[in-house]
Amino acid sequence: KALKNKYNIQDFCNYTALRSNLEFLRQQPDIKYSSILLDEDIHNLYKNEPLDLNYIKWLEQEYGIPNLWPYLYLDRVIMYNQFVREYPYNTPHYTHEEMMRILQVTAKKIIKLFDEHKPDFVFFSAIASLSSLLLYHIAKKKNVTTLVAIVGRVGDLFLLSENYHDNSWADKIFEQINKGQIENLWRDKAKKILESFRKEPTPYYAEESPNKKATSRQKQFKFILPQHAWKSLTWFIKFSWQYFKNYHYRDYDEISPLFYLVDRIKRKTRCLLGFDDLYDKPDLNEDYAFYPLQLDPEMTTMLYAPFFTDQIYVIKQIARSLPVHFKLYVKEHPAMVGYRPRTYYQELKKIPNIKLINPQSMSFPLIRNCKLIT
Repeated sequence: KALKNKYNIQDFCNYTALRSNLEFLRQQPDIKYSSILLDEDIHNLYKNEPLDLNYIKWLEQEYGIPNLWPYLYLDRVIMYNQFVREYPYNTPHYTHEEMMRILQVTAKKIIKLFDEHKPDFVFFSAIASLSSLLLYHIAKKKNVTTLVAIVGRVGDLFLLSENYHDNSWADKIFEQINKGQIENLWRDKAKKILESFRKEPTPYYAEESPNKKATSRQKQFKFILPQHAWKSLTWFIKFSWQYFKNYHYRDYDEISPLFYLVDRIKRKTRCLLGFDDLYDKPDLNEDYAFYPLQLDPEMTTMLYAPFFTDQIYVIKQIARSLPVHFKLYVKEHPAMVGYRPRTYYQELKKIPNIKLINPQSMSFPLIRNCKLIT
């Protein structure tokens, strides 16, 4: 709307991931799209697509980074069947050949989109799937500007970058300020943000803090209380109704009510058994490094640090790289409580210098007193 109203840009096309998004885009009156491609419809084409290895080899030569595997490994549905099934489920639904056919049909549609519409730029709200990463790198190869929205993690600020892996324009402005080429118009505001944070540190996203997330057994089972149970049941009935109502086009990334129940029961069973016996008490006076476990699956590791997804391996390497008297404090992400099985933490506890910290505790004291943050 801003591009249309402020800059008089009139022609838009769209590539969207979800059918619910498609319905919204068709109903809203503000922007008329000359073309809307739905990823879920394109995905279904692979079933009747013959595998063309010559095309795959050409695609790898043209758009490989350096090969085509990163596009597949970024997509949690295709590669791990996650989202459809709940973490830690990680069994692919597709064979190797089927994955190549999915890659083939998606790339063909996206390249055709560029050739037919010749966009001036592509705007991304996120890059977290096979199709969005293909869009990004095909745009780069065709010299089409890419605009990526990045969460600023300072209040509710966002920034735009030409790349998903850096803050391109913000970095240029910072460099110009350092060289004295432009005036820093944000210094006073930045100081106020820092002063406020130092006075009262808060997570950049309050909903993910231990105070908000269900990090204790008591919080995990609040949904069975009378005031919550009816709400949960009503939601599940609506969810199931939507699933069966849309049976005629059943999309590959839809969550089955049956799988939802099975996975949720497994998670709540883990929480019922609990993890309290695995937690260690921190000693803020000892020499320790701090490693906060990352959310899984998430593009922060799958895109920005693709060799980081095996966090147990990473933690083992960190632990053995520290001075021998150091402890390594590992704390679970508040949003992941109940998702990882006990065996995950038990594997970590085999490392001699590891202390597993209760996720109900805030990280700020641990950060303030540690010798090293990883």
